[in-house]
Amino acid sequence: MPKVTRLAFALAIALASLMGFSTTASAASLPILHASTNDEAHTCSVIGAAVDGYEGVVCTDILTWESGGDFYAEGETEVYCQTTAATPVVVQCANVTADVEMYNGDTGASGGTGDTYNECGHSYGDCSTGRNTYYTNYTWDYPTSEYGAICSASPDLSTQVWVLSKAGGATTIELPKSDTTEILNNDVEAGHDYICP
Repeated sequence: MPKVTRLAFALAIALASLMGFSTTASAASLPILHASTNDEAHTCSVIGAAVDGYEGVVCTDILTWESGGDFYAEGETEVYCQTTAATPVVVQCANVTADVEMYNGDTGASGGTGDTYNECGHSYGDCSTGRNTYYTNYTWDYPTSEYGAICSASPDLSTQVWVLSKAGGATTIELPKSDTTEILNNDVEAGHDYICP
């Protein structure tokens, strides 16, 4: 039985790596997002309760890429409405407010950057008929010559990143039809991950 478990684990790690998801260097380290393959961290949560067959969803992402000898990380939140059908269909929300912030191991939880507040619906213009996508207003730039060899050496480095879609009334979704407003009560987090070339 242990051989099957180890084999299944090894296959899962190999598959995740091939599909562009984060991989872990060892059991004691954080996952690594490789910018050279545009790896992402992606976490979603349904917020509140379904009303009239609709529900709100908040997703938080870390996006990575390489360019000009550097590698980069940026935060993103996706806020949208969908049907509660067996195969959900994304629909237009009546209103959305969204707040997303990015943090790193160098500054810690008190040093978030890239905070951005966004709104659509009502007087702000219609929300998207798909996902309402908002980015942090700051992108972290890591010179490969400086960080390439040490990117996963310590969780205190700025290459250890996490992104939060902020709760406490900062992120809300007004559902279609009923106009019920759902409030994100707990931050939706992507990360903690190392960003490497």
